[in-house]
Amino acid sequence: MEFLIDAPNVSFCLVDDYVPDMVDILHICDPMSLPQGFDSPFRIFKGSNKITVTFYDLIPLHFYFSSWSEQHRNLYLLRLEQFCKSTAVALTISAFTGSDLIREKGISPDRVKVIMAGLNASTSGTRPDKLQVTDALNRLGITKPFFLHVGALDPHKNFDASAAAFVACREQATLQLVVVGEKAGALAGYEAFCREQNITDIVFTGFISREDLEIVYQEAVALLFMSKFEGFGFPVLEAMAKGCPVITSNVTSIPEVAGDAAIMLAPDDIAGIRNAMLGLLKNPELAEGLRQKGFQQAAQFTWQNTAEKTIAVWDQMLSDSQKSRKVATSAGKVQNRPHVLFDISVLGLSRLYESAKTGVFRVVENLACGLAASPDIKVSFCSTQHLSEHAPATIRACQEYLAESPELKHIPFFPNELPAADIFHSPFHALPDSTSGFRRFLTVCDIISLLHPEMFQGKAVNSLPRILASLRPDDQLLCISHATKQDICHHLTIAPERAFVTHLAANPDTFYRCNDTSKINLIRNKYGIPADTSYLLCLGTLEPRKNVELVIRTFVRLAKAGLCQDLVLVLIGTKGWGFDAVIQEIEGHTSLHNRFILAGFVPDSDLAALYSGAMAFAYMSRYEGFGLPPLEAMQCGIPVITSNTSSLPEVMGDAGIMLDPDDQDGLYRSILELYHNESLRRFLSIQSVKQASMFSWDKCVRQTIAAYKSALPHKDAR
Repeated sequence: MEFLIDAPNVSFCLVDDYVPDMVDILHICDPMSLPQGFDSPFRIFKGSNKITVTFYDLIPLHFYFSSWSEQHRNLYLLRLEQFCKSTAVALTISAFTGSDLIREKGISPDRVKVIMAGLNASTSGTRPDKLQVTDALNRLGITKPFFLHVGALDPHKNFDASAAAFVACREQATLQLVVVGEKAGALAGYEAFCREQNITDIVFTGFISREDLEIVYQEAVALLFMSKFEGFGFPVLEAMAKGCPVITSNVTSIPEVAGDAAIMLAPDDIAGIRNAMLGLLKNPELAEGLRQKGFQQAAQFTWQNTAEKTIAVWDQMLSDSQKSRKVATSAGKVQNRPHVLFDISVLGLSRLYESAKTGVFRVVENLACGLAASPDIKVSFCSTQHLSEHAPATIRACQEYLAESPELKHIPFFPNELPAADIFHSPFHALPDSTSGFRRFLTVCDIISLLHPEMFQGKAVNSLPRILASLRPDDQLLCISHATKQDICHHLTIAPERAFVTHLAANPDTFYRCNDTSKINLIRNKYGIPADTSYLLCLGTLEPRKNVELVIRTFVRLAKAGLCQDLVLVLIGTKGWGFDAVIQEIEGHTSLHNRFILAGFVPDSDLAALYSGAMAFAYMSRYEGFGLPPLEAMQCGIPVITSNTSSLPEVMGDAGIMLDPDDQDGLYRSILELYHNESLRRFLSIQSVKQASMFSWDKCVRQTIAAYKSALPHKDAR
């Protein structure tokens, strides 16, 4: 729940404190949940105007009604009747569930919206190595090639069909059937039966960790999922996402999830299931084809899509309603828009110094454009650099930047005197004394120079204390990651309610999957990357914190071992302090000079093609406030190897390979595996694009504006 608690646009209310119409939309996550002692949500929230509910399935009605107690049956039917009589809109997790609800209960199709569920993301953040795989399989008692069943063994799951097909296969192959799920109910009964009959090749693992489950999916010959009835079919989706071929049933919602990426059969077609199992064992090409189709099919299901479609339904409901909130009207928006004064000094400095086009520049540029486009605020620009010795040049550069920007040139710019406003926001520099009359916000990218001063020198060490010293007790901070917020609150004793998390993004106009081979070849030629080679890309300011030396040493080790002979290392980025150490590391290996390419600073227009042409991206930074380069690489659809420290796990999710920043052996193995394993590269490429879609500048701007509004007096509660 921490991510909800930290969100600036989330507040909490006890059920007892709820009154009708206190919100615009009321969403009930599971209207058919029947925990003992809990009242019906349709009674609690009676009188609410706009209600949506997530509807999963009607499995109890089709399979288990006769086995339930009369009290349980009556409670279930009452809840269904309450839903049907309400005005609530059902958001069903599959088209089949929607059709089933209409067919069984006769509700209007207008009250059903299909919003497919998404993929349950990995919690590990890393791809297991061979030792981890071996350890997990040994712990779970898996010693032979195996087929997999995941989930409960309730009657509708039809495990008997999978077990019968498995027994029929044992005549031709030495196998195991691995059953993953909590040892309760029917599953416990199956295990006891197998134990009594001395059946040892069916392995009941019980509940296992997410990390172990991912390994089991990756190592299985196939998932057997012959369910007779599903509302969605999460095991099918999870298996496909992990490269596990799927044999499943062709009924209810499962074809929607599996598409053409699985072998689908009638649930009780034992002979067909057996033949499919043997076919996968004997035909590696069939298995590999299903893996690749599975990766592509699974990539279509994301919680981001689910959230966006849900919000679209809510927006439509509000736009159709005659009782939309007054603040949603154009007049209300204009009347209640806060006036924000945003410091764009960094944009001016980027025109004066090419080296200033760092991650901070990208943040300020995209945030300025997003704020300027938002109808929810009024924005003006200023430059606090008028307080420094660089005033005239910086202010002139800011004016030139705005004049050349179609998105920003219409925004008022105040170079000296600051206008009246509600909020002053500095995205980088110290908060000036002249802004004391404003509600003030400071963006803090990181406090690494305080935590690890040995990683910096000169102004980089001295500037942060000066910036932080400008804070007053009532100022607010915008942190670009949860890791940065945690550092600030822990080390600077800042109250958590003063710090808001606003994740960054990669500009889709600059960072995208480039499929134009002619453009990629032109970029190769421009930067001297031989046409007959693959290349490993390493990007960032070339300084000790970025840990580029580890990548170089690992690459040298691979080259000297005679491995990856057509692989070159491309280093791009501006020269930071300690750059000489990078050069010395390379010059120490004269026989390998042609395997290193120092591209230096690369303009934005070249980055998409340069990223997209790479075999993989390596970013072993020791500490980050966010980690834009890995996100940019993922958005370009290439595999990423990065470190597992600070904010990087937030950015990467389960889409890349994460290692300790000093793990040279792990980096060595990862580069080697990516070089030789095209299937892994394709899988990580798909995962990269999916993970990158979780971040957008629109989202960052919305979070920023929500933080602004939370700091202002509420003029209109409605």
